Amino acid sequence: MFLVDSIPTKTRSYYVECWKVHTCISVSSMAEKIELYIGFTSAFPYECPEVYYFDTKYDYIPHIDYFSRKLCLFEDGSTYSPNEPVALLHNCIKKAKQLIEIGAKRENKDDFIQELHSYWDSKYPGESYVDEDWLFYGDFPNNSQILNVWSYYELLSTEEGQYHHIIVPTDNIENGFKEYIRKKPGFEDSEVLYLNSVEIPDTPPYSITPMVLENMIRDIEDLKLLKKELEKKRYIKIAFRLQKTNYIGGVVIPFQSEKRKGFRKLSAYDELTRFEKRKNYLQRFSGKIYSLSRISQRTVGNEVKARKFAVAGLGSVGSNLCYFLSGWSNTGFLLVDKEIIQPENIGRHIHGVKYIHQSKVYSMEEYLREKRPDIFIKSFYDSIERVIEINIEEFNSCSMLFLCMGDCMSEQYVMSLVKNKMLVVPIMVLWLEPFAIAGHLVYINPTNNPNIDGLLNRDTMLYKHNLIKESEYIKKGSTEFVSRDAGCNGAYALYSGNDVVLFLSAMYSIINDKINKPTNSMCYRWVGNINKAKERNIALIEGEHIKGSVIEIPL
Repeated sequence: MFLVDSIPTKTRSYYVECWKVHTCISVSSMAEKIELYIGFTSAFPYECPEVYYFDTKYDYIPHIDYFSRKLCLFEDGSTYSPNEPVALLHNCIKKAKQLIEIGAKRENKDDFIQELHSYWDSKYPGESYVDEDWLFYGDFPNNSQILNVWSYYELLSTEEGQYHHIIVPTDNIENGFKEYIRKKPGFEDSEVLYLNSVEIPDTPPYSITPMVLENMIRDIEDLKLLKKELEKKRYIKIAFRLQKTNYIGGVVIPFQSEKRKGFRKLSAYDELTRFEKRKNYLQRFSGKIYSLSRISQRTVGNEVKARKFAVAGLGSVGSNLCYFLSGWSNTGFLLVDKEIIQPENIGRHIHGVKYIHQSKVYSMEEYLREKRPDIFIKSFYDSIERVIEINIEEFNSCSMLFLCMGDCMSEQYVMSLVKNKMLVVPIMVLWLEPFAIAGHLVYINPTNNPNIDGLLNRDTMLYKHNLIKESEYIKKGSTEFVSRDAGCNGAYALYSGNDVVLFLSAMYSIINDKINKPTNSMCYRWVGNINKAKERNIALIEGEHIKGSVIEIPL
């Protein structure tokens, strides 16, 4: 072992110390000399040293990056004691030797299958790059066919952005999905030929030439289909499943000229496979499957039941509630709001300056589609009264209707539909009292014939379970409990975005339980900023009030 100035790789330049190690492995009962390079970062021993092996004598072996030649010694997230750095170094060298030795003996060939997509994504000598920005939407087809490809730029913090491709089936697509993608910069609709019979080798390298591709197509009918489609445009993208994984691979066949000196008009396939091009590397691409079943498997472990939530009122409470609800894997939304986002809203709304003067309902749809562009969403830029009258059956098909409007009369209209048995969907009404002194959730299950007439005082129209005394609302409600901007509709209650999150966080376990298993109607009160009540001399109802607590109150 001796120190070196650097490691001959292009990937890392921040090592504080580099070593070159001479050691031996056993192959065919013989001791074979090997060289390892080891790089130490400033975080050592809290970060493992990185080990490189540049000799290609035993290629191809698993667990090595063929571009940088860095060995993959341990899984990400592995833990170890940092108190014995020498033992850690010895373990890294030992592990590196084991990987090279069993790889040279071809004893761990199956490891290629376990990480097949990683080896497909690797760049091999003579190739330019592998395009990894592909997704396959839905489930893999059972037969070979032409599929659509949606390509677009996703502009993030980088100036040039990132170019993405989504392979989609030709039908059964949620309408809003494509419309959302269409609005992305540089949108382009194209095609890809999906071949069901392509079988890639079990081991790398995966540099694909036309000759290699031809041998990977196991079905003669697939080969005929390739020739037919290539002849139409003289260029084509081909996609296929990487064996039985949830990953796709593919190659791009560039434009094939029909003219070649000394020959009559050539077919595109002949031009590709008969001459010097047959040995040229094709550009490869790769991607992962994007589907409900795949996401569910990687989150909750199984496919979850489909649900649809209606949210009326997308202000501070409603917009943040949508964030919580978006955690469900298989969820659709009906969104209702008649207002736009104003500058003063952004202090407690889930959206920021980007959305000022945009409708709350459409900005929320965009927010939800940024996370899951394929989900079902219907947005209504109108009042709940008009929307629900026209679409009452669709609301009744929901798992829950959330009323977050802070508008007593609109809530009463909805309750009238419940009383007349026109609206049968379970309902949750959520709001905060001034200064977030308290927050409330009223759960209405229409199947239990709830007595909802007594929720409000008939004379004052105030909620009977408010934490602030009714007399305080009568005396201070229009002066001290709200602030006011100019205009007829300029009044607003004072509380922060943090108050909204605390309230919803306290209530969400209840919301989650009721979605999963409806129960009898019930009221819930969250105790919030009771210190504000003392500061402002606001009288509360009798009883012990513990900040942050949630109590259950019969309807």
